Amino acid sequence: MSIGETLSFKHIPFNVKLQYPFYPQGCANLVMIAGGTGAAPMIQALHSLLGEGGEHGIKRINMIYGSKDEEGILAKDTLESWSANSSEKFTITHVLSREPPGTGYKGIRGVIGKDVIEKVMEGMGEDVRIWVCGPDGMYDSICGPRGDENVGGVLGSMGF
Repeated sequence: MSIGETLSFKHIPFNVKLQYPFYPQGCANLVMIAGGTGAAPMIQALHSLLGEGGEHGIKRINMIYGSKDEEGILAKDTLESWSANSSEKFTITHVLSREPPGTGYKGIRGVIGKDVIEKVMEGMGEDVRIWVCGPDGMYDSICGPRGDENVGGVLGSMGF
């Protein structure tokens, strides 16, 4: 694509199960699960959620962000800065699936699974919403196929 060319986007209704506004009444905690470029819409929402001074009622946001390697983490500095400056409200947990050994990375390696989700949700209670955005394989594994109305995958097995 060249500079100046037009790029069209379309909304796929079954792909977005919760529409704007993002802040459901009575939701105190939010877990964001993103993979690869699926972090982009989460980051867009975070700009609003972290910048509104609590008007939306969400008290805690924990994001799990899966990437292949540390170099592939989108907006890493922004996410780390938000986490450092708003640690009482926002945390980021990186999960790297193909980070080579010996790089100094000390975080979680592998894929986002039940163990990681449960760890991130500790202390959040039952008043939690979970948003998922990422490539098909990750999405299907976490919450079942996009076209299914019911939650499947890992989240389905956890009772969501």
